[in-house]
Amino acid sequence: MFDFSVLNLVDYAVLVVLLVSALFSTLRGMTREFLGIVGWVISVFVAKLSAPALEPLISDIINVEGLAAALSWALPFAITVVVWFVIASLMSPSLKRAGLGSLDRWLGVIFGVVRGYVIVLIAYMTAVVALDGESKLPDIVTESYSTPYMRQSVHSLSGVIPEDMRNRLLENVPLDSSTDDKELIDTDKAPLSDVSETASDKLDLLADEVEMTE
Repeated sequence: MFDFSVLNLVDYAVLVVLLVSALFSTLRGMTREFLGIVGWVISVFVAKLSAPALEPLISDIINVEGLAAALSWALPFAITVVVWFVIASLMSPSLKRAGLGSLDRWLGVIFGVVRGYVIVLIAYMTAVVALDGESKLPDIVTESYSTPYMRQSVHSLSGVIPEDMRNRLLENVPLDSSTDDKELIDTDKAPLSDVSETASDKLDLLADEVEMTE
């Protein structure tokens, strides 16, 4: 059973976001949420393509390190999301007639949880970039049960993040090193040594027994 005592206020806030997102998705169903997924994918694709062209233009207007890169990605992303929302609203009624009943609701729950996590992850990345490092976040954030998962997600999804933001994130978001492997190696060294010594002792005893038999 999971030990809830390891959670702090940040973890409970993350759980609230996941639950609220899942609830909205349950009410809306997977049909509409699927259109939402498509919209997000298209928005990311459009933002990634347009960011390199927009960044120099925005840099001329806003000369703040990192902010131009963030806006060059965020603006086309937000505009595409709004445009797709209008399109999806027109498409949704006809698609919903071919819905899957209760399965449509359950699939909506799954999507809602994933979407909630993405929202939390974006908030975490924004805070890291704005404060120029995870080390400047409050201890309650860095010590939360959720943060190691967000760190891993940032490194895993770095390929879809704009290059300038990606470099700043990877430099300022520590990837939790797997101490388990190190401990396993250190732990294994002693048993291997003991095994070799035991095997050597047994061979010596066997040789003595053979000599005594002869």
